[in-house]
Parts: sequence; C-alpha cells; structure tokens
Amino acid sequence: MYVIVVGAGKVGWNLGRELLEKDHEVTLLEKDRNRYLTVEQELEHSVQYGDATELWVLERAGISRADMVIAVTGDDEDNVLICQVAKEKYMVEQIIARVNNPRNKQWFELLGIRPVVSATDLILRLIEHEVPRYGLVHLLDLPQERLEIIELLLGEDSPVAGQRVGDLELPEGSLLISVLRDGTGFVPGPDTVLEVGDEVLAVLEARTAGRPNDRGGRMNHRRFDYLLIGGGMASAHCAAEVRKREAEGSILLVGREPDPPYERPPLSKEYMRGESKREDAFVHGADWYEQNDVELLSGASVMSLDPGARTAKLQTK
Repeated sequence: MYVIVVGAGKVGWNLGRELLEKDHEVTLLEKDRNRYLTVEQELEHSVQYGDATELWVLERAGISRADMVIAVTGDDEDNVLICQVAKEKYMVEQIIARVNNPRNKQWFELLGIRPVVSATDLILRLIEHEVPRYGLVHLLDLPQERLEIIELLLGEDSPVAGQRVGDLELPEGSLLISVLRDGTGFVPGPDTVLEVGDEVLAVLEARTAGRPNDRGGRMNHRRFDYLLIGGGMASAHCAAEVRKREAEGSILLVGREPDPPYERPPLSKEYMRGESKREDAFVHGADWYEQNDVELLSGASVMSLDPGARTAKLQTK
C-alpha cells in the first residue's frame, strides 16, 4: 500500500516509521525546512520537503497513485484542505485527518472528511471508560456501516440486573455481544443472568424512522412539484430561481448533510480562522426557506427514483 503522510511532527514521523517497518511504501511531506532536514537523517528518501497545500507538491509525491493520504499537521485548516483535495481531485480511496481542536471535528465531518482522529477525544473516551459514573460509553462509531458499539455499566438501580438475556426486550437492531464480569469477559447466551456491576457491550444498528416535516405531517407519500436532490450550493440557488419563476409550485430540497446548504470556501477558511460566524457560510439565511415556502429535508438521501411513476424513495439518517 502506498501512503502519503503530511506533517513530520512527532505524530507524522512516528507514523511514517511504523508504516515503513510494516513494509508499506511511504512518502512523508514536511514544509518546515529544519524539521525536514532532521527527519531526513533517519527516513532519507522517504521524506520530501514542500507545502502539501500546493498541488505540485502532492503531484511530485505521487498522489495520483496513493492508496491513502493521512494529514497530521498541527493546522486544522491545512488538514481539511489536503484531505479535500486528495478525495475530490485525486480520488484517493482512503483519507485520515488529525483534528487538533476538537471543536473543529464537526466541520471535518460536515465536509465529508472521515475518519478523523482527535487526541482530546481519545483521552476523554479513556476517562469515560475508567470512571464508572458515566454509565453509558460510546466506544466506536461506524457511520458508513451505520453501526455503533456501546459499553453499559449495570448499576444497583439498573432495571435489567437479575434478568435473563433471553427475557430482555431489546430494541430492534441491537445485540448484546459481550459481558465483562469480575475481570473476565464472555459472550452471553439466552440463559445468562445479568448482574449488578456487569460491563455490557452492545452493537446497535442505526434505524431509519419517518421524520416530521415543518408542516407537521410525515414525509411518507408526500407530493411536490419540484424535487431538488443534493444539499449543496447548486440546489440552494436552483430553489431560489424556481421560486423566482414560479411563485406557487411546491419545492422539496433533500440533502444528506445535517445542515442547510452552505458555501465551502468560507467554512474552511474564514470560519475556521474565527473571522466569521457559522451562519455566514450558509447560502440562505435560516428563515429564507420558510419565507419562500421551500421545504428543506436535511440528513436524508434519495435511495431510488422512478421517472415513469414520478416517485422517489427517501431514507433519513
């Protein structure tokens, strides 16, 4: 596997070394000249000098054939840009980004950059795991597979303590996979009786449910004159143009992301530098959709289209 690691700080240097020891082909990029010279003494030809936010530096490193790009610089803005370019311009299959400020994590995910790694989040997860008062701990999220693994500590007031696993009324799409008791883990069976102090691992499937819309109805079997698919700038401007040309037609704009359509350059530049507000990146203000009678369905995907029947099947996240 060919991996490009951007940033030769402690994280990038150690990561590059470990990948090389596992017989992967690695190129480490570093824009600080002094740091580059230091790392080059060990990694030699596997490290290159240059600013990875510039396309020619990435192309010189062979990004067109890279299987993975890992951005671990100390600048979140650079990590966002590098991963976006790798994913959208050079079609790199796997990208991983370091998040230095955990407050920026949501914006990485909003831009489709995942997985992301935050040292702060990892430490907090460890604290949650070691401090039993937290009770429920999310151990692992698999958004693409729509699964998550949680750990639950059964306290003295737990309603399931003393019950058989087979008698539990578990939500659909959930499964108990392990019980840790007195330092020993085992896979529970239907006859396993849960006890106070047990640490229970469960895997949950993200379920799809009907979502109320702004008019108080359900999205099932609704009819619209215009269906705009995709929650980006194009759909937002298209909705405005449709409303300008036709005052009465009903419009539904469907987007997978949780937020209204936004402009990416202001989000990845001014906002992350603290020079603008989050709302400034939106194409239209919060009240524009209601004022113009445009129904916005965020966090949803169009799963299938039937042009003949003029129908679309939607799925909410």
